[in-house]
Amino acid sequence: MQNKLQIWDTALNLLETFECQEKCILYSAHICYNDYDKLVILSGTVFNEVLLWKVRRNEYSKVPVLKRLKKHDGVIFCIHYNEDNGIICSTSDDRSAILWKVENTDLSLELNREHPNIFPICQVYGHLSRVFRCLVLKDCFITAGEDSLINIWKLDGKLARKVEANQNSPIWALDFDQTDNVVLSGGGNGGVYTFSLYNNIKKEKICLPNSEKPKIVGILLSGNFVVFSENGVLYFYSNTNWIPVKTFEDLKSYVVMKVSRCKKLIALAGFTGQIYIYKENQNTLEQLYYFQSNNKSRIISLHWLTCDMILICQDGGKLKLLYLKPSEINEVCSFTLPKSSQRISTTAIIFEDTIVAGDRKGSLHRFKIGQDCPIQTISRVQSHLGVTNLIIQNNRLISLGRNSTIKTFFIDKSGLSLVTSDKVPYSWLLDIVDDLVIAFSGNNFVVWNYKTKRLVSETVCGGGHRSWDFSKTDAITFLYIKDKFVNKLQYNLKVNRSHDIIESFHLNEVNSMQIINTNFQYILISGGEDTTIRITVTDEQLSSFVNKITLKSHLSSIRCITTLQLEPKRHLLFSAGGRAQIVSWTLTYSLENSTIHDIMCKENDSYYEIIDNEESETRIMDLCAMTFMEQNFLFAACSDGYIKCFSISDSFKLTLYRNVFYKLKCIFKIITIKALCCDVLVTMASDGCVVFWQTEDFLSGVEDVAPFGSLSVHDSGINTVSMLRLAADSFLFLTAGDDNIVVLSYLKFNGNKEVGLNVEIVDQYQKHGVHWAQITGTFINDKFFMTASVDQRILLYTWQLKDEHVECKLLTKYNTSVPDLKGLICFDDDDKKFDVFIYGLGVEFLKLVNK
Repeated sequence: MQNKLQIWDTALNLLETFECQEKCILYSAHICYNDYDKLVILSGTVFNEVLLWKVRRNEYSKVPVLKRLKKHDGVIFCIHYNEDNGIICSTSDDRSAILWKVENTDLSLELNREHPNIFPICQVYGHLSRVFRCLVLKDCFITAGEDSLINIWKLDGKLARKVEANQNSPIWALDFDQTDNVVLSGGGNGGVYTFSLYNNIKKEKICLPNSEKPKIVGILLSGNFVVFSENGVLYFYSNTNWIPVKTFEDLKSYVVMKVSRCKKLIALAGFTGQIYIYKENQNTLEQLYYFQSNNKSRIISLHWLTCDMILICQDGGKLKLLYLKPSEINEVCSFTLPKSSQRISTTAIIFEDTIVAGDRKGSLHRFKIGQDCPIQTISRVQSHLGVTNLIIQNNRLISLGRNSTIKTFFIDKSGLSLVTSDKVPYSWLLDIVDDLVIAFSGNNFVVWNYKTKRLVSETVCGGGHRSWDFSKTDAITFLYIKDKFVNKLQYNLKVNRSHDIIESFHLNEVNSMQIINTNFQYILISGGEDTTIRITVTDEQLSSFVNKITLKSHLSSIRCITTLQLEPKRHLLFSAGGRAQIVSWTLTYSLENSTIHDIMCKENDSYYEIIDNEESETRIMDLCAMTFMEQNFLFAACSDGYIKCFSISDSFKLTLYRNVFYKLKCIFKIITIKALCCDVLVTMASDGCVVFWQTEDFLSGVEDVAPFGSLSVHDSGINTVSMLRLAADSFLFLTAGDDNIVVLSYLKFNGNKEVGLNVEIVDQYQKHGVHWAQITGTFINDKFFMTASVDQRILLYTWQLKDEHVECKLLTKYNTSVPDLKGLICFDDDDKKFDVFIYGLGVEFLKLVNK
C-alpha cells in the first residue's frame, strides 16, 4: 500500500521521493504539469476516490490530501487532466466516466485555496463493461473500455460517436495526436489501431423544384445525380441546379430506374415493357436508346451486367438479355427462372459466357447464353428475403443477402462451389467495395470494414425500404429519400482514415498451430480459445506476419489442428475442440515469382454429436490424418478416453467409422508412425503412458481392438511428443508433460503384422526440473532437440546414440515473450539454422543459427 511519487533522471538514478499522508492501493494516477514546482498528483484508489495532492519540495514530512473527488461506485481505473480547459476525467469499475470542472481552471492554483472548488459536470454511461482509459481534449473527451469500444463525448455529456477498435478485446492504451487529428489505441489482441477523431460527415437535404416529391434517386460517376419524381419528371442535379430532362406520362404510375455499373448510363423501364436509356452529356442528360419489348409485359426488375448489356425480368420469370449496339438495342436471348412462389430476379452478373441470377427466394441460377433453362441452381443460398447483390472478385462469386451472411463461391466453367460462409453484424447487405461492406442496420446506413471487422461509419437514414444509391471514390456518397426530400450524405475516406499500425491476432490463447513450408514463405494455420481459425503468411524476409483469412465455424474453443497433403499446393485441413466438433477444410494456394499470390480455404464439412443435457461434453484433444489402402482416415483423441476413427469421402465429408475405448483417462496426443512396414497408432493420455495400437485393427473387422504395447514414461499427463525414426524398427520418442520431466526414449519394435508387434525401451534419458513449469512443446532432429515450457524458456540440447545408449547435453537457453506457451514448431536446414515458431498468448518467430 503506497501513494508516493518518485522522480528519476534519464540514467535511472532516483532523485527525490514524495509521499502522501494517505497510503492506499492505487489503480491509477495522473501527474499534472511539467513544471517541477507545480506538480499535482491525482491518485485513483480502490476506495472509489480520486485523491489530489501537491509536491512540496524541501519538506520531509508526508504530503496531505488537498481534495477528494467522490462520486464513483467502483475502483478508479484512469484519470486525465486537461490543463487548457481545467477539466478532469475519471473512469471506474462502475462503467461510468465523470467530468470534473476546476473553478480556477489552473489546478495548481486552485489547490492553494483554503477550500478548492472542483465540481462534477456530468457522469456518462456508454460502455458495456469496465472503462479503462480516458482522455480530455479541447472540445470533447474520449473513453475506452473492456468492451473494445471507444466513445467520443461532447463536454456536456452527449455521445458524439462510437468506434469499434480492437476486435472485442479490452483496450489498455489510448493517446491522441492533436497535430494530425489522430487517436491511437492498443488492446489485448496485440494490435495498434489509429483513426481520425472527427469523422467530417457532410449531410445535405435537397428539395425538388415546384415542391415535387422524389420517387427514385441515382448517383452518376461525375458526382451529379438523377431523380425521378412522383409526377413522372426526370430531373438532373448539377452544381446545386435542378434541370428537368423530360416528363414521362407512360412511367408516371410505374417505373424501374437503374444506374449502370460504370455510373455513366441510366435505364428507365415501364409497365408495358418499354426501356429508355440516358447518358450524361455536358451538364444534362441525352437519350441514347428506346426499346419496346415484343410481348409488352411489365418489366419487374432490370440489371446492368456491363455498360452495354442489360438483363430484364418480366412476368412469369422470363429473363431477356439485351445488347446495346451503337444505334439500337438487340434482344440476344431469353432465359426462364425455375418455378417458385416469387419468380423474380433481384440481381444478376455475367462471367465469361454464363450469367448468374439471384431470385427473391434466395437462390442462385446459372444460365449459359443461348440456353433457356439454368445449367445449375443452388437453392436457399440466402434467406427468403432474397439475394441483394452479386460481385465477382478474383474468379470468386460473392453473394449478399438480408440474413447477415456473405457467401463466397469459386466459379469456373464447371460451375459454382461454396468456399466460405461468413456472418457479419449487419443483416441487410448491399455491396462490397474494396474492403468495405455497405449495409443497412435497422434505421441506419452502415459502412463496415470487412477485413478489420470494424465499423467505419453509421448514420440514421430511416432504413432500406426507400429509394437509395451510393458511390465510392475518395469519398462514400449516399443518396436517399426521406420525409419527401432528397438527402445526401458524404463521408471522406481520406480525411477519415483509419488503419492498423500493428495487425491484431487471436484475442485469446492459441491452442494449436500447423505450418506449411512453401520453401519461400510459411503459411501459419492457428486456432484457439476465441473459436476462430486464422491463416497467416510470413513475408519473404520472415520479418512480419500478414493475416490472410479469418474463419469462424466452431461452436467452442479449438484444441487441435492437423493437415493432410493432397497435392503440392492443396491440403486437407481438420480442426477440432470443444463440443466434440470437427470441421473439415480444403486449403489451396498459388505461387507467383516464389511468393504466395493467392490463398483460399473452403469449408467441406462440420461434424459434432448432439448430446443430452445430462451428459458432459466431450472435447477433441488431438487429431491425426493418414492414408490407408488409398483411403483417407482421421483419428481423434477425446477427453472421455475414446479414440474416434472417421472415414473421409471423396468430397471430404466425415463419417464416424469406429469408436474405441482406451481408459477413463483424457487422451492428450495421438500420432501415426510406420514400424516394420506396419502402420502404428500412438496415443498418450493423462496416465503418463505411451500406448501403441495397430492401425489395421481399427480399420478392419476386429471386434475388440486392444493395444499391443504400453510404456509408462511419465508420472502424469503427456502434453507434447516429437518422434525421430532411426530405422525400420527403431525410434526416438521425445515426450514431456505436467510432471516437468523431459524424457527421450530409445524404442525398438519386433514381430510382424501376422504374429503381432511388440515394443520395448532400449534406453532412456530423463531430466528433471530443467523447466519451472509444465512443458508444452518439443522438437527433435538428427542432432538436436528442443523443449518449450509455460515458464517462457526454450532449451536446446544435443544428443547422440553410443552403443545403444542415449547421451544428451544441454547447449543453451532462450527466453520467449509469449506467455501461456502452448507449443513449438521448428524447421531445420541441415542443422545450420532453425526457424522456430512459438505459440500461446500470441506467436513469436525465432531464427537460431548454429555457429
